Amino acid sequence: MNYITIGVLCTILACIFLYYILKNHYVTKLTKAMHSERYPEVVDMSNRAIYQRFIGSYVCDLYRVKAYTRLGDDLKFKEVLMEVVKKDYPQEKRKEFLELYLHYFLLKKDQEYAARMLEEIKALGEPRAYTYNEQAFDVMINGATDLIEVMEDEINSKQFNGFGLGVLVYMIGKQYYLLDNKEEALTYFYNSLSCFHKSAIYVASAKAYVEEICEKLGRPLPKY
Repeated sequence: MNYITIGVLCTILACIFLYYILKNHYVTKLTKAMHSERYPEVVDMSNRAIYQRFIGSYVCDLYRVKAYTRLGDDLKFKEVLMEVVKKDYPQEKRKEFLELYLHYFLLKKDQEYAARMLEEIKALGEPRAYTYNEQAFDVMINGATDLIEVMEDEINSKQFNGFGLGVLVYMIGKQYYLLDNKEEALTYFYNSLSCFHKSAIYVASAKAYVEEICEKLGRPLPKY
């Protein structure tokens, strides 16, 4: 290996190293601004080309839309949300984004926008994903309580894991809660926590239900 080749390789490695340093720098700035509740600053940074170049347009859009959820301007939030929905991101990223905001709207009881997200998920052409999300819509918006056995069969099929499995378990708990079966509701809400990532959108809600039911039943809180 001659000196020219070594020089070229060192230059390439230096460029790669610099790229990851800059990427980490921009991600850190966005994250710190979000944690510090400087939401207008998050929106501004995520709109900049330099941030989109280094951390990707999709990640910037995630930060931007999340910032708008915290700013309290519901019309602007939904306008920006629908802009992102229309972007031609890869299927897996679209699914992740649509599911996140479907369940955001379900927890907010916003039937119109939950239905919009559900239709977009349907258009992805993934029947399994559409099924549990449609069932979640029926439980959260329509107050359905007749899907317990169906959802238990889906869980037992071993075809679901992670967030999808957590949704099924949570929604069974929700149905038992609506039926005033506190024992079963407590079991399913608590078990759903083991399926979700600690930052998942249903974690706070599931914990709140566990605490409420434990208080009503006069039981100590379980360990999370």
